Amino acid sequence: NGFTGLARVNSELGNRALQMLLPHFQEFYEQDQTLQPPLRLERCSAILASSKKFGAVEPLHSLIFCVQTLIRLAAGEETGKENSVSTILAQDCNNLYQRMLHTNLEDFGIDKAMDVDVKLPPGQVNLHNCYVLLGCIEALLDLKMSSIKQDDVKGLGVLFEMHERLTAILSGRPKAPKKDKNEFFIRLIEKRTPHMSVDSLASFLDVLREGDFASSQELSNVQSTQGSAGRKLARNTSFRVFILQQCNAILERAIEGKKHHARVILACGGIVQNKAVVENVLRLEGCNTALSKMGVPLFRTCETLVLAACNNAALSGSENLVLAACTAIRNVVTIAISSEPHIIEEVVAGETGGATAGIEGLGRVTPHTQFYSHLHHLLVGLVKGEFHKEAEIVTNAMFDFCSCYPDELGKAVAALALQTCKEAETKHVAFAQAALRLALAFSHPSSRIADSISEDLYNFVEGIQEEEVTQNVQVAFKIVSERSVNAIAQTVLLHCITVLDDVWSVQSRKTVDTSEILRPVLELLALYCQMSLPMHQVTDLLMKALAKVYKTMGHIAKSMTSQKPQKSLDLSFIQLCDQYAKELTPDVYDFLLTLHNDDAEEREKQSESLLKKETRTIPNLIFNIEACDRQLILLSKASGVNLMKNAKRSQARDFQIQLQKRARVS
Repeated sequence: NGFTGLARVNSELGNRALQMLLPHFQEFYEQDQTLQPPLRLERCSAILASSKKFGAVEPLHSLIFCVQTLIRLAAGEETGKENSVSTILAQDCNNLYQRMLHTNLEDFGIDKAMDVDVKLPPGQVNLHNCYVLLGCIEALLDLKMSSIKQDDVKGLGVLFEMHERLTAILSGRPKAPKKDKNEFFIRLIEKRTPHMSVDSLASFLDVLREGDFASSQELSNVQSTQGSAGRKLARNTSFRVFILQQCNAILERAIEGKKHHARVILACGGIVQNKAVVENVLRLEGCNTALSKMGVPLFRTCETLVLAACNNAALSGSENLVLAACTAIRNVVTIAISSEPHIIEEVVAGETGGATAGIEGLGRVTPHTQFYSHLHHLLVGLVKGEFHKEAEIVTNAMFDFCSCYPDELGKAVAALALQTCKEAETKHVAFAQAALRLALAFSHPSSRIADSISEDLYNFVEGIQEEEVTQNVQVAFKIVSERSVNAIAQTVLLHCITVLDDVWSVQSRKTVDTSEILRPVLELLALYCQMSLPMHQVTDLLMKALAKVYKTMGHIAKSMTSQKPQKSLDLSFIQLCDQYAKELTPDVYDFLLTLHNDDAEEREKQSESLLKKETRTIPNLIFNIEACDRQLILLSKASGVNLMKNAKRSQARDFQIQLQKRARVS
């Protein structure tokens, strides 16, 4: 494993290390000449695992990685040099390949009835064998794809059939309890290790996109015999999902690796390190910089598969395929905007800009607008085909991509998101949240959309409370449903909190009147105080937003009071204070009294953690209200304008946590 990583960084040092290790591998092979593959490779791994450096179950991981490494060495992929051991390894790999073509899982001691429960020693042994064989199959698929011109395509189909049977056995095994977080097998399953290279996956992606293995002059003589087998494998939904999962595993590993190194650099104070060292470390961890080899064909293949599935939604088994394809698209977008921006240009290379025609809000044709048009058509197709879970993934990818180019893409993505929120009837709550977040983030002003959908929520909640049929409630946004009410409320409140966080930066620039920003936020929060949304997540966000708005207004009033000489107050700020005292604060106190007077049975259902949170948030909110009132009174005295003339003393100012709750918390 060590010299393999060294070969990735420095091929010359890797070759020298390999030459030092060759005699030891030669000894293993001379001692076990009579063993059949993969037993000989397993014997090597067992000897290595007997060292004190390895744990009791380490042979599983070491064997899979060893098999993959040795197969690639046999192909000359890492070192580029042939030697006696590599020749023997190549023969062993070919023997293993031929053996698998003429045997089945039962010959390896694996059957459907086997026990793979990791809580028992026999189950651990069986699961060990399953993953050993699974790694061998994937490694052989990778090797044979590099030499497909000399091999029969049918062999790949046989290997994958065995892989599919083995995967079905593993997916049906008993699940281990979540509390066993340190259990080795659970960690291995959760962190899927790819066993295929970027080059072979790129070739497989071309096969999937074309629907058949590429024909050439060398294959022309056997095309008639293996053409049907090639088409059968290339159009197999399970095989497509498998290839996309391998691609996703590589991309996700690269994304996590680059995030890790970004955090390390940030922790070091953002010091610019030697780029060569950083690239070598990324290669060593498998996060190579040649992801564009796979990124471009992966995006094009996934786009083709998704649009085809959207046009034929009745196709059996298309859900898993579309989900894997959309996940791959988001991973490609993440890689493109973080470290490989040239992927965007390569995807749209040769396009004339016709795909951007008819998309509202797009300006001049650029690589960014052309790439956005691909995401635009994908989202439209997914919504039309009612793939809402997959549409959520693409929506989040659009949010990340458009956040990097808001001036070019903001209007177009806002129009699409608004149309989606109004026309998409979905039961998938996460998609409704993602579409609404996209609309609120890029619409200007966003308060109009927030006001409109909040009015729909208010009417919908009122209709439910009056026991009306929910279908009779007229709403402008079809994403509003009984299932999505609380999720949409959370999205709007999170948007309000984001707006409040940006108030200080806006005020420092003095380019926009903060009163115009705060007024719609106050109206929204007053409306949500009047609603009776049961979920405690909504209540927590509402309390957080209310505390933040009072704290923000208090800071603004304090900064105005400290101005020397005292400036006259703007009319917009005076009107904001009137709205604050007349509309928001009374509704907030009524909301607190509603929490105070909850039914005793409902209080008993609350968990101890929620009660503890309530003992913190409610007093904190009341403190911020009183502090804001105090700052406004001081500003009134300094400016000579009575900002609290509409304020009314409320009995809710004497709000207290009930003793019953305090006793329960303590």
